Amino acid sequence: MKMSSSEGDDSLVAWLRRIKERDEDEDAKKQLLESFTKLFQGDKYKTDIRYLKLWILYADSCGEFEQIYSIMEAKGIGIYHSLFYEAYATYLEIQRKLCEANAVYLLGLSRKAQPLAKLKSMYTNFINRMLEIADPSVKTINSGGKVSGKRSFNPWSGRLITKLLEKLNKQILKYKGYNVSTKKYSGKTCLSSLRNAARNKLLDLGSIKYHIKGCSGEGAFAQVFKAHVDGRSDDIVALKIQRPACPWEFYMYRQLDVRISSEERSSFGSAWKVHVYSDCSILVCDYVEHGTLQDVINSYLVTGQCMDEVLCIYYTIELLRMLEALHYAGLIHGDVKPDNLLIRYASEEISEEWNPSRMGGWKDQGLCLIDWGRGIDTSLFPCGTEFEADSKTSSFRCIEMQEKRPWTFQVDTYGVCVIAHMMLHGSYMELVKQASPDGDCFYRPKATVKR
Repeated sequence: MKMSSSEGDDSLVAWLRRIKERDEDEDAKKQLLESFTKLFQGDKYKTDIRYLKLWILYADSCGEFEQIYSIMEAKGIGIYHSLFYEAYATYLEIQRKLCEANAVYLLGLSRKAQPLAKLKSMYTNFINRMLEIADPSVKTINSGGKVSGKRSFNPWSGRLITKLLEKLNKQILKYKGYNVSTKKYSGKTCLSSLRNAARNKLLDLGSIKYHIKGCSGEGAFAQVFKAHVDGRSDDIVALKIQRPACPWEFYMYRQLDVRISSEERSSFGSAWKVHVYSDCSILVCDYVEHGTLQDVINSYLVTGQCMDEVLCIYYTIELLRMLEALHYAGLIHGDVKPDNLLIRYASEEISEEWNPSRMGGWKDQGLCLIDWGRGIDTSLFPCGTEFEADSKTSSFRCIEMQEKRPWTFQVDTYGVCVIAHMMLHGSYMELVKQASPDGDCFYRPKATVKR
């Protein structure tokens, strides 16, 4: 780095002092900041928060924010400080460039710029403002038609999801692995033929050939197939074919990438690519070969047994830990049930007894929550939003749904309660409503734990 010989190693202190002295003289301040940017070249200070602040002051003084921030980005100045993204996004929001501001926030989150908690808070507040400015009509969506002090939405409304995707379109188009076409799928392999004879079919998607090895699962709107990438037997993926197309699920997977810590990320599944057509979508996901928690529960039922209580406790702790991480990030799964939970096994032998820190290989073992088509990103809604919708998944409808009351995270928490009941008793949870001594009421399971 070039610097004048009269200044010591930590010359930023002197520059900050000189600039502060010229705070009332904008022209002198601008000239001094311009001299600073020319004099200080190199890598020595680019991670220093003071250096970043001086560059931001320069961008503010000359008024060429976008040009200056492009230079800062190219030079790597302050890109791991949240202030870089907060300042640039704030400028873009003032200019009403909301999509660009949104992209800047997401770039900072993907880089885990510090302090990350502050950046997440700033982004959540921005999303709330953007939603109100961009489309006030969204506030009126209410499946029950009720009017209350808090806003309520049907988060699974096709109309609402379409609106959100339209707002997020520029951002989603930049996602790695996102491929979209306005045309129908027209590949050589007919997708409908895979239902009856999938094995050894070849699916060409972009520049990659997927060799189908069989059907792994099927639902009302989707089929999941095991496939080898370009014929490599050691490179296995799951292909999820959905009709109609569901780009929302890919958006949710990308939010998991950004908001869930690396330590917890393996508990929530991954999607590498999606190919969206006008009539369907094909999601390329991780393939986990050990089956689902539903398979484990069924394996006990066929022998007339229930799962060992210690194993029930272990999986329940895993589920609660997963919900804590998920809900802290402002995300709701919306469809927590045992057939959406894959079993994870550590690749190497566990070297220690289980402990809360999950050392000795336990972090690589447990459960993996998949199927994010009903996922909810709470940051896209105004603060205090509650949801009014019925999942229609019989035994997994939370109390609020059953009583037609608004809900938020209860939809996931209730799912965990049902799963714990299924593991302990081998059956879905049935509840009894009882009056409490204070005149209120509470619910308890009909089944009792065996002693």
